[in-house]
Amino acid sequence: MRCDVRIHRKEPRMNPSDSGEGVVDRNQMLHIAMISALVWLTLGSLIIWFTADTDFLGILQEGQPFALQLAGGITAGAIMGYAGVKLMQVPALREVAEQFGIVRIIKEARLTRKDGIYISVSAGISEEWLFRAAILPLAGLTISTVLFVLVHGYIKFSSRAHVFFALFMLLLSLVLGLLFLYQGIFAAMAAHAVYDMAAFYGIRQHLPEQEENGAAPLES
Repeated sequence: MRCDVRIHRKEPRMNPSDSGEGVVDRNQMLHIAMISALVWLTLGSLIIWFTADTDFLGILQEGQPFALQLAGGITAGAIMGYAGVKLMQVPALREVAEQFGIVRIIKEARLTRKDGIYISVSAGISEEWLFRAAILPLAGLTISTVLFVLVHGYIKFSSRAHVFFALFMLLLSLVLGLLFLYQGIFAAMAAHAVYDMAAFYGIRQHLPEQEENGAAPLES
């Protein structure tokens, strides 16, 4: 009697990052940042054009002197950024952060420090122009604060860690709104940019499995 013995070898499971599928590379990330900034700036400008009582130059000239706005914004952004980086080191909150697409992209893309600065400044200028300069005077502080976090997809109630993360992001959005109201648009932009730079650093340095996902060490 003939007996056939077949050995089935189990193929190793591949991470999407291993096969190159679903991974956003550096150039794609930079293009996404540029296109997003243009979209937010255009949308914000249209809202201001059709609804605001002042023009673009008037918004830029409102508030405290430019140097004071930068000082206040950088200080607030650094404080919130430091808090955000410390929160990333809490295991439960780290798991929450890793669920968001932008965090996975930053971990996987081979971004340099200069890329992080470019993306942070682009987001700070364009998003604050939309949410603070355009939407806040129209909808008010509360609605614009919540809308900012909703658009970014940070409000989830899956666990207490998700709720805490959402509350932190709401606090950040509220701080940006208050900076706009009491100092000016440049303060909000500076704070947003500095916070994003700190978050970029925190994601690259403190979230695990960077090398497994194909991320390069943070370069200059």
